[in-house]
Amino acid sequence: MGSSQDEDSLGTGTCSPMSSLHECHQDELGLRSVSSFSSTTISSFLSEDLGLRTGPVVIDMGTRSCRAGFSGHQTPSAEISTLVSHTTVWSKGLEETRSEAFTGEEALLYPDTEIIEVMQNGIIINWEAAETLWQHMFEHKLGVPPEEHALLITEPPLSPTSGRENVAEVAFESLGSPGIFMAPQPVLSTYAHGRTSALVVDIGHVVTHAVPVHDGNCLAYATKRTDVAGSCLTWYLTMLLGDMEHTLGDWMSPVVEDIKHTCCYVAFDFDNECLLPPTSCTLDFTLPDGHTISLSKERFQCPEVLFNPLPTWGDSYMGIHEMAQRSLDLLPEDIRDEYYEEGPCIVHQKCF
Repeated sequence: MGSSQDEDSLGTGTCSPMSSLHECHQDELGLRSVSSFSSTTISSFLSEDLGLRTGPVVIDMGTRSCRAGFSGHQTPSAEISTLVSHTTVWSKGLEETRSEAFTGEEALLYPDTEIIEVMQNGIIINWEAAETLWQHMFEHKLGVPPEEHALLITEPPLSPTSGRENVAEVAFESLGSPGIFMAPQPVLSTYAHGRTSALVVDIGHVVTHAVPVHDGNCLAYATKRTDVAGSCLTWYLTMLLGDMEHTLGDWMSPVVEDIKHTCCYVAFDFDNECLLPPTSCTLDFTLPDGHTISLSKERFQCPEVLFNPLPTWGDSYMGIHEMAQRSLDLLPEDIRDEYYEEGPCIVHQKCF
């Protein structure tokens, strides 16, 4: 969200868990991106059990970006786009062609390259590409050898068990890591906020989940999902900017993403905010070419689709507050009552 956000804050309320989900100020929605970086319990287990002198490395794979860092740190040390491309280049020294891989934003810089889809709906579908990303992360971003660090790999909600076997194969055989621990993202997010039970609302790039965590376990039977996610907001903001006569094509998507993260916020009261004069929320943004655009009500109209998706999007696009309530309704009464009695128990793992 906005640049003034406090990364360690929570959206809180005073009544039920649902009361806090929509009534959040933009400063309250600045959330730590990879909660597992403060999971000291798992860090200690891995380090002490393996006799390592350095802490484990945490890797959090997302459809849009891959984050990595050292356990115990509040934020990731490195983040790159989840992009891998291959191209054939001529090697003058060997007098032959060879295949070369590019990762992150670099994958988009070279012509005649084949872009490889690494993830789909939060699940890794190309493990060779994922391995390339992780090796690049260790060598060029973290600057540490994987052989000296155990790995803590986050798992998305409802991920297939076959993914664990592939992660272990890459970690031990390709990277040579001395140890690995895989944990669900919602559980790590809950631990990071000093709790063992919470309703985690995980807003990713292409999918959003509501995951009840109870005593450190994800309750899969009550997990719900919606297709309203970060990419929807990026598209909608592009449409809003187009209405302002600012034409931004698909190639400007990174710029729109930057505008979204820098300028947008969730309104306390959307209807009341719409009645305010446009000058009350005007903010200028400088484009890469030096031109400046002024945003006003678009700043809060964009993220409002998290709660009120466009009717034309279809039934799979439900508001995140409705998704969260449906998740709560599937819980046994005693567990659901615990959530309500504890007060604000909605933990936002990461935002759009």
